Amino acid sequence: MNILSILFLVSPYAISNYAVLIFLVPFLYTAYSADARKKTGTRSIITVTGVSAMLAFLPVILYNPFIYIMGVFIIAAFLFTFFAASVFLIHKFNNTFPTVFIPCFVWTGMLYVFNFKSVLSAMFDVGVLIPVSAPVIWYTGSIGITALVVLFNSATAKFIADKSRSSFILSCILAVVFIASFVFSTIKDPGYLHVTGKLVKVALVQGAIPGRTFFGYKDNIDDRVRRYAALSAAADDSVDIVIWPEYTFPTDIIARFPDKAKPLFDEVKRSGKTFIIGSIRNDPVRKGAYYDSALIIGPDGNIKETYYSCKPFVFNKHVMPGQFSAKLYADNAGLAICWEEFSPEIFRAYVNSGAEYFITMLSDVDLDHSWLKRYVTFFARSRAAESMRYLGRVTQTGITEVISPFGKVIKEIPADKAGVLRGDIYKVKAKTFYSAHGDILTKLFLIILAFTFLIYGVIIRKKAAHE
Repeated sequence: MNILSILFLVSPYAISNYAVLIFLVPFLYTAYSADARKKTGTRSIITVTGVSAMLAFLPVILYNPFIYIMGVFIIAAFLFTFFAASVFLIHKFNNTFPTVFIPCFVWTGMLYVFNFKSVLSAMFDVGVLIPVSAPVIWYTGSIGITALVVLFNSATAKFIADKSRSSFILSCILAVVFIASFVFSTIKDPGYLHVTGKLVKVALVQGAIPGRTFFGYKDNIDDRVRRYAALSAAADDSVDIVIWPEYTFPTDIIARFPDKAKPLFDEVKRSGKTFIIGSIRNDPVRKGAYYDSALIIGPDGNIKETYYSCKPFVFNKHVMPGQFSAKLYADNAGLAICWEEFSPEIFRAYVNSGAEYFITMLSDVDLDHSWLKRYVTFFARSRAAESMRYLGRVTQTGITEVISPFGKVIKEIPADKAGVLRGDIYKVKAKTFYSAHGDILTKLFLIILAFTFLIYGVIIRKKAAHE
């Protein structure tokens, strides 16, 4: 059972993202089965959670060993706490039908506890792995999908353990919901969402330049700018906006080394298009600190605006956060850089400010494992789906994509391949329930469950006292 639990827990990452629909089944089977629970001691639980965390997070060791160790510790602690709390409460309520909701209640509740850092809560927001789930995700967001996924796992495990008819019916209902959502998102044409005549033609440029070469001025900035300028020149004349990924062009180079910046501005003027360039700007006060930013350059070659990332990577203390105002750029676009893709709050704020589509900019040069590059794209797909917006995602060496309002990838450039992705992004004005109200349905669901457990606990205690 330990080996099976480990295999299932890592299956969504190593096999298929849809394996998340059953990834907790062996884990929860031991909670619902009295015989299995007797055979599963604390040492066994620690082994399963620890090994699963090490395997699931293994690609991150290529990025940073320290972050890998921290990630393994966080994942193992989360899984152990989840399993221990679920077993305790299931046993407390005598494994009756309401206990099928306990794992869902514990997992989702812990998500909010971990939400003090977006990147931490996102590690357990497994709903992002099935973003093609409209219209459900339009009402619940990815966290609501996570709650339904864990509930499906729980109902399936309980049915296997004790052949509970009510658990079987619940799992069938949830299966129908997931299948219907997938079919709707797959076959439905998003054309009915489009604002008539509102089309933005974008060119997403992926230079595929490996290595962390964007921090210094003496690195290969000349080659970088020339490569991106040449790729941009290959874009169609009909393109409205050309977008370069995160960290492509250091802002300070404009004043210090104008000759190095010249090819960029020459290409902007020649093309007559708006450019959005992933940039980096040194902090004028704090030595060694910098801002992760984006330059919006008009067709005349002048910098119109600068966007500063407000949620940089939590483990990098050298990146300074900017002030987020939900201001729109480039004809009503919401911009997000790197780790901001993890934050649904940013995208909700943009939608409520009138954003009609999204542009996200990443580097991904440190994600040296193709599976990890594929995994992080699911966050962009979920942000597009829960907001009902088209999203253009441009990376340095990752996977560059155009994503539909249903969370489907329309076009992409594979990882580590240079090219220009030309995509039609239609503007959408409609606002989803989730964009307007956030996680209110999920939170209401948790509150109802909490009261149900309290009342049911009182009933069980009174019944035991009479006996």
